[in-house]
Amino acid sequence: GMSAVGYCKRPPVLLVLVVLAATLAAVLLTRRPQPASPMGHAVLIDTDVGPDDAFAITLLLLHPSVVQVRLLTTVHGLSPPVTGARRLAQLLRTVGHSPVPIQTGADKPQSGGLSLADYEWGRKY
Repeated sequence: GMSAVGYCKRPPVLLVLVVLAATLAAVLLTRRPQPASPMGHAVLIDTDVGPDDAFAITLLLLHPSVVQVRLLTTVHGLSPPVTGARRLAQLLRTVGHSPVPIQTGADKPQSGGLSLADYEWGRKY
């Protein structure tokens, strides 16, 4: 069987998504009233466009009074940067968000070996 230590090395995606959603909900629900502002904090998001990142980015895009996404950059990780950029463009269209500039980063890790993007899962995800 799988040891508890081996299981804890990489948390399940669902757990990560639940933690991200709970954290965002806590932040949004406990904010002190601010002076009225039509725009939230400007942010740049650097991502490997894994499912956890896509979920978090979606939440941010849907709350422009809290956060204004000004730039999205993709990096090598769970998917190749060019694939990640296509996914982000589709995500923007899906949630009906106005265009946000998307820039791709290096297509390989700066150091180390292979990552999930180098395997079939990363190419097809």
